[in-house]
Amino acid sequence: MKHIFLRRATMEDVMLIYEWANDKGRRQNSFQSNPIPLEDHMCWYKNKMQWETTLFYILMNGEQPVGQIRLELEED
Repeated sequence: MKHIFLRRATMEDVMLIYEWANDKGRRQNSFQSNPIPLEDHMCWYKNKMQWETTLFYILMNGEQPVGQIRLELEED
């Protein structure tokens, strides 16, 4: 069995998150079904990485990224 753990997301994960966000099934089940333009995603991701109120993690199964968790802290 592989080791499952969370690691902090970094700017190096931008394309991984972009691919996951634009997954066909995910887009079909989203409020906005159109693909996300790369420029928009890059701007959004860069901003999220700078916000102290956002905790962004990648779920790892050994060396394989398998999911994401994003927490946004609001008012205490």
